[in-house]
Amino acid sequence: MFTISSIVEKAQQFLRKTPGVFQIALIPVFVSAFVQLVSTSRQTIYELILSGDVDLHLSYLLSSMLFPFLYGLLTGLLHLSILWTIVRLIKQTALNWGVGSAVSIFHHPQFKHILFTFLAKKFFLFLWSLLLYVGPLLILGSIVWFNNLALGADGQFSGQLPPNSLFLLTLGFLVGLGLLFVGLAIYIPQVYAYAQVELILFDSLEQDRYPGALAIIRSSRRLMKGYKFKQFVLDLRFIGWFILGILTFDLTGLYVWPYYYAARVYAYQAILKEKTPLATDPKTS
Repeated sequence: MFTISSIVEKAQQFLRKTPGVFQIALIPVFVSAFVQLVSTSRQTIYELILSGDVDLHLSYLLSSMLFPFLYGLLTGLLHLSILWTIVRLIKQTALNWGVGSAVSIFHHPQFKHILFTFLAKKFFLFLWSLLLYVGPLLILGSIVWFNNLALGADGQFSGQLPPNSLFLLTLGFLVGLGLLFVGLAIYIPQVYAYAQVELILFDSLEQDRYPGALAIIRSSRRLMKGYKFKQFVLDLRFIGWFILGILTFDLTGLYVWPYYYAARVYAYQAILKEKTPLATDPKTS
């Protein structure tokens, strides 16, 4: 039965029974800590725009947009390796594991299927998140416009705005804020609808069959019907750990990530027990 307390207890027991499991998170945590340390000394595009520095070279813009994508892709696959290793440890099918397990997904014999499914999931979630980009852009645009209108030639606040500009600025800001909240209301349920894509994929590959990325995604959506809120509550149990990870440049991830992914695996197994086999079979999609 899927109860938050039982899932967390099983994950804790897994950690106790698997000494040294923190090793599998060593590489992802190191990469994350390094990137965060470098990022703290680099101005973002938003900061440069707000500071009035509009002389942004194309190469800087491209690198500022491309780097987060490549970093997200790399860390996503490294975390996928952690999850895959945790799955095999829980099923007791992992013969060798350690620090190198963080890159084990790259050596999977069906890595191309894993990569394609991973990218398909990210792409569809990106489409669901479009309003989350439009809203902040409107808010940022309103702030930048206000700065341009309110600052005089000497760079000091003039206190005067053109007629109707205050109304338009306020409208843009409020519309952007509204789109942000609507975007969150749309995006968050989809994140949890797609939550089991990786675990369904691993089960399919273990059975030597790959029904396709779309079929696996549809299977995850069906499997999570009635369980999205429970999965959300389970994630809330780790919110303190995630905040601590931000404050410590993810160094706590050595403990947290194996703990969290073990909880996800046990939650997936609990949902499977409560659902009919037909609902989890990608071939029925």
